[in-house]
Amino acid sequence: MTLEDLADLIRASSANLNRRAEELHLQSHGQLLNLQNDVTDLRGDVHGLQTDMAVTRADVAEVRRSIDLAETVAAMKRQIERLEAEVAGLQRRA
Repeated sequence: MTLEDLADLIRASSANLNRRAEELHLQSHGQLLNLQNDVTDLRGDVHGLQTDMAVTRADVAEVRRSIDLAETVAAMKRQIERLEAEVAGLQRRA
C-alpha cells in the first residue's frame, strides 16, 4: 500500500465519519424537535385538564348548593308557622 493509497483511505474514512456525524446530528435534532412538540402537546393537555377540573369544581359547588336544604327547610318552617298562625286565627273566629 502506497502513501497515496493510505491518504485516499484516510480521506474516505474521514468523509464517511463526517457523513455519519452529520446524520446523527440531524437525527438527534429531529428527536429533540419531537420531544419539544410532545412537551407542547402535554402542556396543552394539562391546560385542558385544568379547565375541566375548574368546570368540575364549579359543578360540584353548584350541586352542593342545590343539595343544601337548610335554607329551604328554614323557609318551609316559616311558611308552616304562618299557616299555623292563620289556622289558629281562623279557629278563634269560628
